Amino acid sequence: GPAVLGNGGGDGEAEIVETLQSVKELLEEALVDVHRDLAEVLKHHVYVGMVDEKRCLLQHKTKLFLVNVATLSKDMYYTQVLQRLGRHRKLRLEAPLAVGPLLAMALEEEGVEEQEREEALTLLQQVLGDKRELLNEYFSIELLGTPPQSQEEGEEGGERKK
Repeated sequence: GPAVLGNGGGDGEAEIVETLQSVKELLEEALVDVHRDLAEVLKHHVYVGMVDEKRCLLQHKTKLFLVNVATLSKDMYYTQVLQRLGRHRKLRLEAPLAVGPLLAMALEEEGVEEQEREEALTLLQQVLGDKRELLNEYFSIELLGTPPQSQEEGEEGGERKK
């Protein structure tokens, strides 16, 4: 059957997945790079104000720090995303959503030409099918149903199955 986003069964309780090893390693790398003094400043600072479009002024004890807001935000969001990967609550839908029509609607909205949509739709469904385990483990998105066969799996003796 077609792939659908669904409730995945269960009793609706939050399902917290143990953090994956690759995520743990990336998080450890990010935290090793954190300077202790900088962490202390960020934890116990007073926001003074924006200096220009890119920088703000923070006060910690008797010192002022000029901070690049974009760089700091990027680093902080990266760490937060890593900390949350694999720990998302599953959203339970009463009625599963069919992925195919949603993808077709997105392709149409993005202005993909009609003759290219069918091929793009097939490719997108294949990618989702191939990545279903990753989507479930990292983002708690469970795809139900049978994924479309990839081209290699669907070929026998040089002929493609339909």
